[in-house]
Order: sequence, then structure tokens, then C-alpha cells
Amino acid sequence: MSGSALSGSIATAAADYAIRKEKNRHVRLTDPKNDHLFHIVNEELIESHGNRYEFRHKAIWACDLLLPEGADVAINFINRASKTNVFPEHWAFVARGVDVASPHRIAFFIAQFGYGQFIPPVGEMKSSNKKSVTNTPISSPEIAGSSTAASASLSTIPFEAWLQEESKNDAALRIVENPDKPAVWIERPNLCRGRYVSKGKKLMSAKFLKEEWTTMTPMKLRELNDCMYKTNCTGIKYVAIGNNCQDFAKGLFELIP
Repeated sequence: MSGSALSGSIATAAADYAIRKEKNRHVRLTDPKNDHLFHIVNEELIESHGNRYEFRHKAIWACDLLLPEGADVAINFINRASKTNVFPEHWAFVARGVDVASPHRIAFFIAQFGYGQFIPPVGEMKSSNKKSVTNTPISSPEIAGSSTAASASLSTIPFEAWLQEESKNDAALRIVENPDKPAVWIERPNLCRGRYVSKGKKLMSAKFLKEEWTTMTPMKLRELNDCMYKTNCTGIKYVAIGNNCQDFAKGLFELIP
């Protein structure tokens, strides 16, 4: 195969992968009744919710990664050749908060880093983050037919955290990469790969269990949100090896005392 043909094949595969990623961003897994409890963390939300919750526990949740065609073969080859176990997983940092005035009310702060994103330094966050954005996770057929549109969209996905109030199951389903495998488990603490938060879109761990969380220095929403711009992933675009979702989640988990 000539160099130009190989480049063309790689570009086509990348475009197809971009379309799959974009489609999956619009697949609804969460409960529509809880849409009013889901928020993008921006200045407007910090002003209204900034002092409502205190975040006291942290974890890393994981799910199956959506892979490009043939990637599973390459991963199996690497595992055999290096005698290692590379797990194709998507990781997200999650902090659990309680309502200061009503401790029975809880919220989950979700921060993740993905394909098509760039983390700006904390001092260079765009003013567009101040605008309110609503969540409409429904299919987008006009994107599905256009590899150019999908690629362009993926190259400009904003880097932002989410706040899910009350529903732990919806918080878990927010991070699912592959809608065909809607399972989320605990990666940290204690590498609880067999301990599911959600499986088959059903909550598997409803109660607060201390072994599923690591205690952290109590933080309000603004302080916690600022932390996600201070990892070693900041200032570098997302790359599959070397600056990916796992690097970010681990970095944030270790950064917050």
C-alpha cells in the first residue's frame, strides 16, 4: 500500500470513529425525569450552587472504552507480547458532595477528559463558560451523515465538569462511552473492578459505603472545579497514549488531598 493510500485509510478510519463517538454522545441512558438535576459547571451554576454542597469523598469510576475498528486485536497483541494487561477503559474523576443545609441530599461532581478536548490553564478559561447550557442528549441525525461535521464537532468539545444532583445512577451513566456496554465500576480506591456502581443501566450500589470512596479535604464547588485545570494534562491536547482520560482522572485524584 502506498503512503498516500495508507494515509487515506487512516483518515477514513478516523472519520468513521469520530462519527461513532459523536453519535454516542447523543444516546440517552439517563432518566429524563432527572434532567433538571443535571448541570454543566460554569460561573452561573457556581453562583447558584457554589455554597450548597460540600464535597468530602473522591473516587475514579470506569467504563468500557469505545474503540476504533480493530483496536481490540492490537490490544490483545500488545498484552501477549509484553505479558501485561492493558484494559481499554474510560476513567472519570467523581467527587461526592452533601448539601450543607440538608445532609440527606447528595450531588456528584464529574470530571473527565476525552477525545477532541483541550484543558486550558486555569487563568485562561474561556468566558463562554459563563453561559448556561442545557442538556439535550438526543440523537443528531444531521451529524450522523457527515464525517466532516462530526470531526469538527469533536475537535471543539468544551472541557467542563458536570454536577449531577441526587441520582447516583445517572451520575454513573453520564460517563458511559459505549452505549452497548452501559456498565460503570469503581477503579479507585482499591481497584474495585468487580464492584459496579451501575450495570445494565441499573444502580448496583445505592448506599454510601466508605470502601467505595477516599476521604478528601472538604471543598466547595468553585475550589473543586478549579482543581481540574491544574493536573499535568493541562495545556496539552488529548492523545490516546500519554495524555488521556486515565492520566487526567488519576492526576486529579492524586492532586486533591
